Amino acid sequence: TNLVYRLSVSVDDLQLRRAECLKAYEEDIELYGDISDILPSLEPCPCTFFQAIQDGRFQIDFTNFGCFYQTFESRTGSAQYCCYSLSSRSFGALTGPPGLLGSSMLLFHPVTDPFFYALRDLAFRQRCCAGAGLCNLFFERRPSDSCRNYEPVFPTWGLGDPHFTTLDGKNFTFNGFGEYTLLQVQDGSFTLQGRTEPASDETTATVFSAFAFGSSSARVEIRRRSDELLVLYNGMDVTNRIANVNDSFNETAFHPLISRIDTNSIRTSFPIGITVVISIAATIPNFVIRLPQNFSDATSGLLGNFNGDPDDDFMSPINGIVTSSDATDREIHSYAQLWQISDATSLFTYPSGMSAVDFSKPSHRPVYLDEVVMDVMANDADIASACNNNPQCIFDYSQTNDMSVGMATLATTEENMMDQTQALNTPPQLNGARLFSVTVGQESVYSFNVTEIDEGDTFTVELDNFTEPNFALNDLGDGSYSFTWTLMEPRGVSLTFIARDSQGGTAVMSPQLLICGCMNNGVCTQIGVTNTDGGYILLECDCTEAWDGRYCADDADGCAQLTCFEGVQCFDLTAPEVGAICGGCPAGYEGDGEKCADINECNTTVTVCGENSVCFNTEGSFECRCASGYQEASGPDQCLDINECSGLNDCDQNCVNTPGSYTCECRIGFVLDNDQRSCVVLGSSLCPDMNSCDGENGVCTLVAGVETCDCLRGYSLALDLQTCEDIDECMLSPCDHQCENTDGSFLCECRPGYILSSDGTTCLDTNECVEAAMEGRTVCPETEVCNNTLGSFECVCPAGTDNTTGTCEPVDVVEPTRVMIPVNTPQGTPPPTLLENSLRVTLQGLTSTTFTSARQIQFKILTATASAGFCGANPDECDARDASRRKRAAFAPQPGDVNIASIMDSADGVQFFLYVLIGSNVLTPDALGAIIDASSSIYEAAGFVITYERAVEESVEESGGVSTRTIIIASVCGGVGASLILLLVVLLIICIVKRNLIAAPMAAPMAKLLEQAVENDYSRPAVPVVSMTDNGNYQAVDKQFKATDEKPAIYPTDSRHFMNPLYRDDKA
Repeated sequence: TNLVYRLSVSVDDLQLRRAECLKAYEEDIELYGDISDILPSLEPCPCTFFQAIQDGRFQIDFTNFGCFYQTFESRTGSAQYCCYSLSSRSFGALTGPPGLLGSSMLLFHPVTDPFFYALRDLAFRQRCCAGAGLCNLFFERRPSDSCRNYEPVFPTWGLGDPHFTTLDGKNFTFNGFGEYTLLQVQDGSFTLQGRTEPASDETTATVFSAFAFGSSSARVEIRRRSDELLVLYNGMDVTNRIANVNDSFNETAFHPLISRIDTNSIRTSFPIGITVVISIAATIPNFVIRLPQNFSDATSGLLGNFNGDPDDDFMSPINGIVTSSDATDREIHSYAQLWQISDATSLFTYPSGMSAVDFSKPSHRPVYLDEVVMDVMANDADIASACNNNPQCIFDYSQTNDMSVGMATLATTEENMMDQTQALNTPPQLNGARLFSVTVGQESVYSFNVTEIDEGDTFTVELDNFTEPNFALNDLGDGSYSFTWTLMEPRGVSLTFIARDSQGGTAVMSPQLLICGCMNNGVCTQIGVTNTDGGYILLECDCTEAWDGRYCADDADGCAQLTCFEGVQCFDLTAPEVGAICGGCPAGYEGDGEKCADINECNTTVTVCGENSVCFNTEGSFECRCASGYQEASGPDQCLDINECSGLNDCDQNCVNTPGSYTCECRIGFVLDNDQRSCVVLGSSLCPDMNSCDGENGVCTLVAGVETCDCLRGYSLALDLQTCEDIDECMLSPCDHQCENTDGSFLCECRPGYILSSDGTTCLDTNECVEAAMEGRTVCPETEVCNNTLGSFECVCPAGTDNTTGTCEPVDVVEPTRVMIPVNTPQGTPPPTLLENSLRVTLQGLTSTTFTSARQIQFKILTATASAGFCGANPDECDARDASRRKRAAFAPQPGDVNIASIMDSADGVQFFLYVLIGSNVLTPDALGAIIDASSSIYEAAGFVITYERAVEESVEESGGVSTRTIIIASVCGGVGASLILLLVVLLIICIVKRNLIAAPMAAPMAKLLEQAVENDYSRPAVPVVSMTDNGNYQAVDKQFKATDEKPAIYPTDSRHFMNPLYRDDKA
């Protein structure tokens, strides 16, 4: 079933992320089309984490821990990407889609083509899986491998005073002195050769001193140099190129990859799939070689034919005669000498003037294991007991008289056998539908099958942290299972099945849940919103008309589909009734409530307004306004006449008020002009030119024969009844602002910022900002903007800026800084504040040699996940204690928070201090001990048998109020021993901090590549530089903090990680 993902029209963060994912999905189809032809060229994923970590065809991706990428690119330039569960219950199982930690193919190899890997693979995954919820689109274009076609690499080894295990499982010891062919591929593509020399001057037993392997065009040689390993590639010393743990070197992407996997081990991976690991145990070099199954029946040499039959492993390279697999060590020695190499076949590099002959001694008298062991077993029970009756351990102990050599042989043999078991064990296969439909309130059934691949192996099936009620996991027999479950309410739930075989191999299957929670006859649709990792989809509902909401549980709002007239209330009908109705129309309207029309009250026959007023219809009402010439009185519907003749008026002489208006009249001797405002002198009333009236501003008329003086408008007759005096109109305040009286009239002026209107009396505001813009003038400083005010303007700072320095500057917005704290393992004994919260842990049966970096990582992951489960169930017991002992804080453990310090060997096993630290918070030793006790079965399943004690025992003595603490610290012998332990711890820190396996050319530029390749990467975190303050907290700083004696520098190595260089000088 194809799921349809609906994009909302709302522009929010989720929709933007989904739009970016869809864009990347469509671009990928357009650019690369059908990718199915690429898949057969990829290496199948190993089925377990343990297989992947041993298989040189894959390398750890330290930018995404738990994942591996194909070491060498395929013929198409692509690579396989395999991820594994880090959960304590399903640790090491291959995980598929969905999610950021799901296995997938890579269109571009992360090392050979890092730019396009970042652009087309990493960015594509992040856009669709990191918050967009569309992981299915990414995995459609980058399918996940199921490991069904994976063929494990077969490991075999040689160690000690050389003890060999052939590819078909035959054990023998050969004490030759010279250079020998250990393994060669018949087509000449690969050869492994070993050089031996006496273990000491006191014995004729020999040990390995050097190895050469590869082909004539790509030769790797590793020699013992004191207690270190010297590495040559085609005769060139490359030891310094891989000086630090996780450093790597290869000439080109298609040549062997040489990596330092820990302080004493070098791994070389070849493009043909063969891996060789050379390491030192108790100063003696040994080797492990791992071959893919396609080399079966294609090898020869001391390691045999690789055909599954140990009886024909001792085949002569000269005549093909087979020495019996039951032969004595003396007989085997004679056979093995036939594999001594010559100058013509040697891959070794020799000093000038020397050859293979100089490194062999035909007269050497070997020591035979079967004879020595028989003698020791009969005469030295202490050695036999110390070696647990292991023949190789007894032989090495007796020949070197060094217990550490025998114990190293025993421990390395056991570790190699455990690695072989894990490498060859194929976990069960789970087969079931990709989707599981779950209907709320109904029993849902999911059926699946489990197949055990390895003959004779058994398996169990369980659920991974499934805490829901009302479920049952039913074993139907013959590998068939059913899972029944009743979900009572719609919510997001993830479901993972775990199949675990008797060898510890695990497989997981996580069907995607389609959760239908529709109620009230609603129907689920294939439209949904997936969660971040895609473990479930909460399906949306197609509800009946009366119901609404995500699950059809809400009464549908009928008013949402009905628009009532403005101001009219809508009444929703309660479900299951459908729809809504509108109330009555408002006053002044008529209609059904959905549509209402205005009533024109002024058209009715009823008089609605009082005397001297006029009716004006309005929307939904009406207004009564006074008629022209009338003004409102204090009472309702009262309109009183306006006396236009009071104050200034436009009559030349006399103004006569009338109801609702006024008229102008003239005095005797004048007549009203046509404008009904001006008065003109009647011709018959003109006075003689010589008269007593003001001739400039007045006029003389004859009234009944008597000269009478009148004044022009703007003047009044003086007391002498002849002179015309100017009237000061300003006394009547005719102007808005300033009034200036003039002869016969007046002038109005406005204050600055205003302009006189056309009526000559009213002042209007001037918009100085608009005027300046129209005239091209600048009225404000460059950083400010103009804001108009009444009569003026002001210059202000734009939004988001402030003027504190004389100019407008952006306001600083303080945003939270995402600080990423590095994962560092402390060196040496923890300081007292951490030591008192530490446990001294002993892992029985392990040594500092076998407690490798990979095993340490596994221990940290198990401890972190066990802590999370225990603390979730017992929060009161898991409060983390501040390292200063002043407060308690909440605790959320991660693998990087688990700290291992002062690793050393003891009589019972490897021993170290263990504490869990986040920032300044540390888990109490009581809580940590309770976590270990509660999770002992999980540790034991992973091969960790734990005993522990508090690192500090507190005893308080009342002596003057002083408290005394007794600190139990494992002592370390002085001198050279202490220096070696310190060196191991420092190198371990560098191993964990550097986090850069072979991807040195990839990890360093990754942040820059992401910045170039992805403009809208929503998941990429900010990467500030971090420094440590005096109080133990971390703070972000703008530039790289230079290291001092007190404060280590921490700087980003890529887009996700920080690195502590440990000063890189003697202070380390």
